[in-house]
Amino acid sequence: MGDGYSLRVDRSRVDLWLFRELVRDARDHETVTQALALWRGEPLAELTPLACHPWRSDLAVERGAALSRFADVVVTVGRAADVLAFAQCTARALPLDERIQATLIRLYHAAGRRADALLTYRAVCERLHVDLGVAPGPDLRAAHDVALHTDPPHTAPPVGPSTAPARPFTAAESAEPARVREAWQLPVPAQLPAGIGDFAGRLAQVETLLEALGGCKAAGVTPVAVITGMGGVGKTTLAVHVAHRLADAYPDGQLYVDLHGADGGSANPAAVLSRMLIALGVDGALIPKEIDDRVALYRSQVAGRRILVVLDNAAEEEQVRSLLPGAPSCAAVVTSRSRLTGLSGVRRVDLDVFAPEEALELLGRIVGEQRVRAEGEAACGIVEACGHIPLAVRVAGARLAVRPRLGLARFGRQLADESRRLDQLATGDLTVRATFRLSYASLPAPARQGFRLLGLLDIGDFAGWLLAVLLEESLERSERLLDILAEAQLVTMTGEDATGGPRYRMHDLIRLYARELAEAEDTEETRRAARIRAYGAWLALAESADQLLAYRTLIPLRGPAARHEPPGDTMAGMLADPVRWFQSERVNLSAVILQASRGGHADLAWNLADACVGFYEMREMLDEWRITHTAAMAACADDVHGRAVLARNLSYQSSLPIVQPLVMRRHAESALELFRQAGNPQGEAEALVLLGTALTADGLGEEGLQRLHQARDLAVSVGHGVSLIFIHAVLGFAYREQGELETASNHLERVLELTDGRRACRLRLMALRSLGMVRHYQGRLEESRAVLLEGLNLAQRLGVRFKELLFLLVIGESGVLTGRPNGVDYLARAWALAEETGGEFARALALRSLATLDLAEGRPAKARDRLLFSLGVFRRHGVHHIEVMALKALGHAWTLLGCTAEARQAWEEARTLYQRLGNRTQVAAIDELIGGPARGGWPGRASVTAGSGP
Repeated sequence: MGDGYSLRVDRSRVDLWLFRELVRDARDHETVTQALALWRGEPLAELTPLACHPWRSDLAVERGAALSRFADVVVTVGRAADVLAFAQCTARALPLDERIQATLIRLYHAAGRRADALLTYRAVCERLHVDLGVAPGPDLRAAHDVALHTDPPHTAPPVGPSTAPARPFTAAESAEPARVREAWQLPVPAQLPAGIGDFAGRLAQVETLLEALGGCKAAGVTPVAVITGMGGVGKTTLAVHVAHRLADAYPDGQLYVDLHGADGGSANPAAVLSRMLIALGVDGALIPKEIDDRVALYRSQVAGRRILVVLDNAAEEEQVRSLLPGAPSCAAVVTSRSRLTGLSGVRRVDLDVFAPEEALELLGRIVGEQRVRAEGEAACGIVEACGHIPLAVRVAGARLAVRPRLGLARFGRQLADESRRLDQLATGDLTVRATFRLSYASLPAPARQGFRLLGLLDIGDFAGWLLAVLLEESLERSERLLDILAEAQLVTMTGEDATGGPRYRMHDLIRLYARELAEAEDTEETRRAARIRAYGAWLALAESADQLLAYRTLIPLRGPAARHEPPGDTMAGMLADPVRWFQSERVNLSAVILQASRGGHADLAWNLADACVGFYEMREMLDEWRITHTAAMAACADDVHGRAVLARNLSYQSSLPIVQPLVMRRHAESALELFRQAGNPQGEAEALVLLGTALTADGLGEEGLQRLHQARDLAVSVGHGVSLIFIHAVLGFAYREQGELETASNHLERVLELTDGRRACRLRLMALRSLGMVRHYQGRLEESRAVLLEGLNLAQRLGVRFKELLFLLVIGESGVLTGRPNGVDYLARAWALAEETGGEFARALALRSLATLDLAEGRPAKARDRLLFSLGVFRRHGVHHIEVMALKALGHAWTLLGCTAEARQAWEEARTLYQRLGNRTQVAAIDELIGGPARGGWPGRASVTAGSGP
């Protein structure tokens, strides 16, 4: 070794020797995997003095031999993809070794990547022709024939996405390498802007563009991709990133032009062509003056050359057409805020904002992944405040990156202030506001005003009539303006709603920008009037839809508020199906009620909240009901009538899906006092009904009945038939709970008479279920079943899932108790529905009924467990009229288990509750059970029946 040193080590500790042994033994996939793990990068790469040592060349040859051996193994077992990375590195080290290149082609084909196999063959053919002046040999031709004419074998799933550059060669070009143009004789423009090192997300879009611009092409077709999207969504970033990925596939050059389409200074195509021709090597003195001649010369210059053209920020189709290459060996990428629908035969990629995980990935790459992980919740809040717009996330990240001590949570709190959010999203020459300003500046005046007024509303997607109302224009004109806004990417068409009409959406940050402009350019009176028109239009539509619903219990009690009907025949068309209209506008209705409440429009807020009650009731949207009414109530400090209606509605809401006596009573007492102050006897009657219901459910049956009879007398005196239906239904429930079955039956039959053919279906459902239970208690089993099946069919037709559950439970439990074979089937359907709804209370009701089945079939331990769970739920909700039935059944379960003390305790608790409810019949039945516990086994059909209030 001369002046050097000799290092003597055991062969088992040297990776090269281990690698050689594994190569010799490479007969299975596991051995190949172990060998590949030992070869990491280039051998001795860090030892610069040995860069030209012959031993390194020998190692490259040795690696090539190993690759051939590995390939035989992995192709056989269908794991070719596992060796591709090793094969690619080996092929790059030996670019003119036909055997190695043929092996790479074979591996690509075996891994199911035929396009990469064919493109590699073309690239090798070109290198052999240019560097050696020879045609491909038999190994390469054989590999190419296999890739071209046979289907890839079945392979294991690929390890990752292809990293090999796609190359836009045609089959004819690869077959005749001698015709490849000698590109070194011409200038090779490389005009792409620098790539972005922190590029994130857009995996699907990148693959789409790579495939469109670099894959196999149709004969004679120039691939063109158009990337569209709103400002700041990352169109240019994506285009440049893909162009860099494709640079090797277009070795004759990459042209890049900013066409300034968004900033009002749209580039002249003739001037752009002049610059492009000079970049392609044309003497400036020889460039023709006429644009048609320039286009012809430009397309002649690129013919036969592999050139990628990036046309960034295009304004319109006419600007782009003359700049597109005509040669199929070339390709073009166009970005624009306009959709450029006039360009045909192009691959379109319409960019939306980032997915949340993509936005977090970008933020992490800018500020550091560790910092993002340390404050994960705050990071999510930041990208959410940025609306997942890539530019906004980049600006936020840049501000955080230069302030490493600024906590993400603190910055997130700064962004939370909507009035200053756009100020926070600015750093250097990156500003979100400026990006939006470019789009806004290109609009005609009416579209600008419409854009500003749309920004005043805190809504999600919206229908076209809204802009017509805001501008007091016709529907046709407003739709044309929406088309202009959509073309400028300031609103997005999201599809059709349930009524078949188009829906539009304005991004949150764009909405903030529009609101800024409205506050700067429109007067306070203009803004206020526009909001009132919009709120009034929703109110007019909601009240009309509410009248058409087949499901509302409470009578509408309207107050003075500005209604504003949308133009034309909008209402008739949209309200053909009122349920679908409510479903389409559900989110907006809640948002408008909250915004009107905050903005001092209490009259519109409470009227609109009341107009939604029928839909809330029908679809059991209890959270939205409570939230909207609570907000409107807070705004109605000086509006006694509005507060009374809202308190009444909240009292009724507290009875769904089951009665919550304390909450219901509190709201009912408030409503009663307020209606009396307002001098509204109809509202007073309904408040008395609700109060009577709450008292009865709370075990104060006598007082409850007293309130209900007061309500009946008041309704009769004012001649209000709808209130009487409600009163009869609740009286039927109250007398049923007291065991007065005949009296209950009379009231419930009266409800069915009064609702026959009418829209008061909720009251009819209530009466059908109560009457079915009463008939069961009376022993009139066939009548009970018929009534309950009618109610079940009605609940299913209306789509009221909780009511459907209650009917299934009563029918199923009644069937079990009377020995009907399909009773079990109804209970199974009920349990499936309870699981689907996911509510604790629904499961508790179902388990209580299933316990009846357990008792009937001799499973008292299982019945006990189910009843104990249900009891816990019922007690938390304070529903004594259901709790008492579970206690009674639990006593039977304890008795069958031989636990007489526990049975007695359960029955004594049940007796106390029945006394409180005023049900003397059940008190007597419990006394009999307590007096003779030995007889307290399973008594049969009269023992238990499902219930949950009116």
